[in-house]
Amino acid sequence: MFLLSFTKLLVLCSIIIGASPLEASQKVPKIITTSPTLTELIFQLGYGKTLVATSEFSDYPKEAKSLPTIGSLFYPSLEKIVRFSPDYVLVDSESTPHTLVTQLNKVKLASISIHLRSVEELFTSSKTLLQEIFRAQHLTILEEKTKQLQSNTKIFSKNFRFLIVAWISPLTLFGNSTFLSDLISKYGGQNLLNSNLQAAYPQVSLEWFVKNPPDILFLLTNQKENLDELQRLAQKWWPNQKVNLVALSPDYFARPTFTPLEHISAILKDAL
Repeated sequence: MFLLSFTKLLVLCSIIIGASPLEASQKVPKIITTSPTLTELIFQLGYGKTLVATSEFSDYPKEAKSLPTIGSLFYPSLEKIVRFSPDYVLVDSESTPHTLVTQLNKVKLASISIHLRSVEELFTSSKTLLQEIFRAQHLTILEEKTKQLQSNTKIFSKNFRFLIVAWISPLTLFGNSTFLSDLISKYGGQNLLNSNLQAAYPQVSLEWFVKNPPDILFLLTNQKENLDELQRLAQKWWPNQKVNLVALSPDYFARPTFTPLEHISAILKDAL
């Protein structure tokens, strides 16, 4: 069930309910994002035109491809950031070194660290962005998303066990503290990994894997050969178990934005 109840989400969305364009009298803030995830999120909230630069690999939506970059995803350049004189730097807590915030403070540039490890954090982070940066007064986007999420999860009454493979070799899984695992759990799924594991993407032994067959085994991939390889291995590991193997396209599920929420329902309908 939701960590943040739908009642609370609806209250939250009465505050957020999506970003309207900036009022004509408002100063347009200059924003830099340090990851493709935050770039995509800013566009989804309706404020893509405030972006003056972002990280490499920011390729969605297509407008993001024309933005200048501040260096590599994991090692953004402070010098390049300063050159753009941003009003805010949005720092992705998952991919950006923590030292960048310290460096930004030293040169007196405002920054906000964004955490997107759960559905709840996606909504609360959106609230932070809209209230603290864009000063949104008239809001119009997230109410529909929340209602759609509520409607979709009600359809799924069957509980199921799952594992999500990030990499086949070495065998690496999505932990309970990841956005994707949290999203699937909202639909009645139980990640078989121990919830006390601290690692977001733990490597597991083959022995553990064989002893814990899921109902659904997800693989984050666009490559048919990867899916075929995992299918071959699954038949070897669990010859007498029915395990449904499902591919999750990185185009839709690699980034913790609103995009996975729009696609997960259809995936699970086919899988269950």
